[in-house]
Amino acid sequence: MRTPLALLTLSTVLFLAAGSAQVKSSTVETSTLETWKATEEAAAKASKLAHFAEAEKLLLANQKLAETFSPKDARLPLTLFDLAQIY
Repeated sequence: MRTPLALLTLSTVLFLAAGSAQVKSSTVETSTLETWKATEEAAAKASKLAHFAEAEKLLLANQKLAETFSPKDARLPLTLFDLAQIY
């Protein structure tokens, strides 16, 4: 049985997913940058708590995301450096 909160959350996610196809590219780019930053911060917290497997998972996701940025963007080297720090 699904709770009302779970149904509300699911419907919100579906609504946002349906509307995402209509988002302008600048908004998508901002969202991608915010996602990278939030994941970077979560990985740093996990690393400080010695949760290295979690930090690695987050940083590998960020690596894939950073590979889509401009070749001159500093986030890919930063992500790779952070990965090296936890290995």
